[in-house]
Amino acid sequence: MAVHSAPRPYARAGLVGVALSLFAILAVQPTQALDAVDYFRGKTIKIYVGYGPGGGNDITARVFAEFFSKHVPGSPKIVVENMPGGGALKAARFVADSQPDGLRILDLVSGLTMRELFGEDLAGFSSDKVASLGGFEAREDSYQMIFVHREFARSWQEATAKAQKEGRRLKDGSSGVGNSSSLVTEWLSRIGQPVQVVYGYGGTAERYAAFNRRETDLNPMESNDFRVVNSFPNWLQRPSPIIPVLATRDIPPADWVAKNITPFGWEVPAHVFDVLKVTETQKQALVTAYAVRNAADRAVVPKRVPENVLQILRQAFKATGSDPAFIAAMEKRGFKGGYRAPEELDSAFNQLIKARNNKPELYNLVKGMYLAEGSPGAQTTK
Repeated sequence: MAVHSAPRPYARAGLVGVALSLFAILAVQPTQALDAVDYFRGKTIKIYVGYGPGGGNDITARVFAEFFSKHVPGSPKIVVENMPGGGALKAARFVADSQPDGLRILDLVSGLTMRELFGEDLAGFSSDKVASLGGFEAREDSYQMIFVHREFARSWQEATAKAQKEGRRLKDGSSGVGNSSSLVTEWLSRIGQPVQVVYGYGGTAERYAAFNRRETDLNPMESNDFRVVNSFPNWLQRPSPIIPVLATRDIPPADWVAKNITPFGWEVPAHVFDVLKVTETQKQALVTAYAVRNAADRAVVPKRVPENVLQILRQAFKATGSDPAFIAAMEKRGFKGGYRAPEELDSAFNQLIKARNNKPELYNLVKGMYLAEGSPGAQTTK
């Protein structure tokens, strides 16, 4: 194992219905003849990102945009538009209701998909209003660590003891409910740890800045995140002013440790399952939450886009995601690029559907992590 609001009624039977509506829009149908070169030549395709500049979604979208044009017939101009708001919901609503001409693409984040699957009414957006192009980031379970400032604590036990003595919770910042960075801290808050997730930051860059100025206490991240190198090089000095106190995966290979942990005077942090007393259900909840998150991000267009235009975009999307030059450019920026077919969503979502029916405690715990429901001390705006 890699990683040791009331529900609204859906016309298609809740969670299963929403999942089926997601997969039904993926069917490939015959297309009418279209002069693709003539259609796209001289036009601009905009990729909308629901977070501010500098975050992971913004960066990967901009890398993708660099290569997408050469794979679209007619080589249209590709630009990235940032439209933060509502944990990426503002951008989702805008694109879903936009003109269905294939010139507006949404980077649909997994958090929104999960919120809908769990029954939240997203008021103006639903998955049946969009059609999937696929994914361009070959996500895998990353070696995420939770950092604190060295002056504050040298271990998780010391950090929690100080917070409890001060009568408060350890704060973690997040850009929106369901964001991947806050899954582990939402999980910690639900298993009895004194943790509070503060939502409302514009993206990863803002979250890191808040941690740097001590506005938050916790910072889940990877040490090899290039945004740290570019914006907070002091974190990578020896000895570093920050220190990892928990890990969400088993110990990585020795060469990775030698490159990403040892140079900064850190020690490999203990796995969260080894530090805290957790039940098997609680362990599986964290594993499932990450598994679904890694499968759910995708790019979409309004569902009313003509089928022939949709198929051209899907082909170009697949070609771009599989382009070795694109994959190399992603790796250079610290991301793993690669094409993911829309159908890959199926298996991860089925895990949740099965859990809902057979393991309600597990299902409800994952649901709470994604919706920030019942989180002790939760704060939805910073």
